[in-house]
Amino acid sequence: MVEVLTNPSRNPSRDWLNLVTTSRAKSKIRQWLNTQQKQRAMEIGRRLFDKEIRKYSLSFRKVTDTPEFASYLQGEGLSKIDDLFSRIGFGKTEPRHVLERVVGQDKLEEGTAEKPGRLRQAVNKILPFGTTTGPLTIKGHGDMLSYLAKCCNPLPGEEIVGYITRGKGVSVHRVDCPNVQNLLYNPEREIEVQWEQGKNEVYQVALLIEVEDQQGMLARLTEAITRAGSNITAIEADTHSETGRGTISVVCQLRDRKHLDKLLREVRAISGVLRVGRRATGGGGGQQLEALS
Repeated sequence: MVEVLTNPSRNPSRDWLNLVTTSRAKSKIRQWLNTQQKQRAMEIGRRLFDKEIRKYSLSFRKVTDTPEFASYLQGEGLSKIDDLFSRIGFGKTEPRHVLERVVGQDKLEEGTAEKPGRLRQAVNKILPFGTTTGPLTIKGHGDMLSYLAKCCNPLPGEEIVGYITRGKGVSVHRVDCPNVQNLLYNPEREIEVQWEQGKNEVYQVALLIEVEDQQGMLARLTEAITRAGSNITAIEADTHSETGRGTISVVCQLRDRKHLDKLLREVRAISGVLRVGRRATGGGGGQQLEALS
């Protein structure tokens, strides 16, 4: 007799496609993933549409329960409003464009618009998740339609902001990420996000450490990272004989911002460590030491 142990909190992921062998099983997994992705897109799209409506002090019902809105859906080949939300969530249609077609650009300009782009209020920790106007919950690695930006590698416990990309879902950045200001030139694509509570995952964080070129430095560094309860997944060292200094690039597995702070304290306590910070990976191509708050 074989007992099958199941975990009700686990759901299929794209990795499962590499594990199953039959075409029927792969088809079922793809079908489930596509359904979940579309539902996630509809949730995101509804939030963005509702945000744009409130931006111009309009009523959701007064916009959607009109002949003009029904005509818009029909003209776009959409059978129901959820199809529109899905299109917005996938970044294929902008809410502003919909309102211009339904309400009219003149009326939008007459309305009182809120000032967009309040990045420091992107994470509303007071409102409970579940309402349309609340922030979108980011589930980490298993999210169907969001991903953590590699330029800043946000960690749970850090303030984050979402940006709707075209066809790729929500790109999640730290609010202090250097790329955020460039991405959010279009405030219609900004979406409030927050971390899901209770997730027990590890995240890859790249660090750049400047040290004095001393014997045993690498060993002391790895011991400090181990004491902090972190695993090393990659490490490189480079020395500069003319300055007597070295640079160590290390990728660690961390749970959240508190875990990062603990690791940094351990590393900074090592004699001969000059500077340590996150390694900036965006834009310029070279390695840069990112300032830590």
